[in-house]
Amino acid sequence: MLFLPNFLPLVLIFNVPGVGCKLSTIPTTSSSFERHHYLRSQRLGVSGRDLHGVHAEESSDDDDDDDVGKIEKEMKGNDIVLIDESEVYDKDENDDDGGEKEGRGGENEEMEYSPPSLLPEYLNDHLGDLTSSFHQSVDVPLFLNIPKSGGTLMSAHYGRCLNLVESTSRGAQLSHEKALRIVTDPNTSIKYVNVDTTHLDGIEEASYLSVASSHLADVIFTSYLYESLTELFDILHPGRLFLLMRCPIEREVSLFYHRQKVMLEEEQKNKKKGTYQNITIEEYAEKGLGTSNLLVRMLTKPNSGQEEGGVTRDDLEIAKLMLQRKCLIGLTARMEESIIGFDRYFGWYDENALETNKCRKNLVEHGLSTHTHPRVSEGSDVWDLFHKKNELDMELYEFALDLYQEQREKIQMGNMNTAR
Repeated sequence: MLFLPNFLPLVLIFNVPGVGCKLSTIPTTSSSFERHHYLRSQRLGVSGRDLHGVHAEESSDDDDDDDVGKIEKEMKGNDIVLIDESEVYDKDENDDDGGEKEGRGGENEEMEYSPPSLLPEYLNDHLGDLTSSFHQSVDVPLFLNIPKSGGTLMSAHYGRCLNLVESTSRGAQLSHEKALRIVTDPNTSIKYVNVDTTHLDGIEEASYLSVASSHLADVIFTSYLYESLTELFDILHPGRLFLLMRCPIEREVSLFYHRQKVMLEEEQKNKKKGTYQNITIEEYAEKGLGTSNLLVRMLTKPNSGQEEGGVTRDDLEIAKLMLQRKCLIGLTARMEESIIGFDRYFGWYDENALETNKCRKNLVEHGLSTHTHPRVSEGSDVWDLFHKKNELDMELYEFALDLYQEQREKIQMGNMNTAR
């Protein structure tokens, strides 16, 4: 568990250009879950500011590969194991298991929602806990690449600035050998293992070649958490999960413009005029296009790009529990700060490595993409439509902002279980 000292009320105001989602005063209590229940009672609504339409200012994004919708694998069932409820929830000592609380017995009264206290087995056993130290000889850093959330920049940082060996899609493009080995990109000098852990077929091949237990890769990138954990990792070779989170509504806006750009390029290449080039983001939102609660889905579901079946509040609670216990969180709105936090945790940070630090700063300040697009204003119709379709993601994002602050303070004070 990660705890904050019981100081005065903690004020987290994430009002940074590019965030788009901000929190106000949060009462400091003994757990993130308690603070989050307060946040839920203060659920985001339409802003009091007179904001409508689209800002004139623009946002620049990494050109992350859009893997959403490229799913072929069948759904798998999740075995679950019990987690000590006392670690997460405060239980009323007067409550009997399965009984009703005193004064709540009316037939027409709504039953209080009881969040799950279970983690799927693959999350519990195949991911290291934040309560235990990261061991470089045992654990393998696993970056969950959420679309349009800084994954391309992260890969560039680890390859260019830190000279780490990565497992992405690039290694399989450079070498088709059946034996696992390290290959170097002749254009960038970045080193990769010759597998593709960003797509389902590649994960199966990487499992056959034992990419995690080989420790040839310093960091593994994937957009398929369930498949990666069940096929690449085990109890003896667990993953250490970390990710960058972006305001879900801004993520959806970026996905729209990214997809529009890609489709326009395809239309021009094939010399076929399509309808997508004329669609506006307002029409896109009104038609219910785009993804729905993608973040919760990626954290809890197999076939995470598949929209069928939806996600539930139980999935949201499992995602929160998993973030709290198993995941190191970064924010795209705090990019350099987040990267430094990751590097400190994994033992990769050296404040005296001037060239490395300069490389990182240049990447963060200048980015990798020249693709810019307008921002959507909070309180606009488009904002509200995206919010409605991603309500669980928004709730998880609020919860993650709180956890991020806790983790950041722990790392800065040296109280986090970092690399050994």
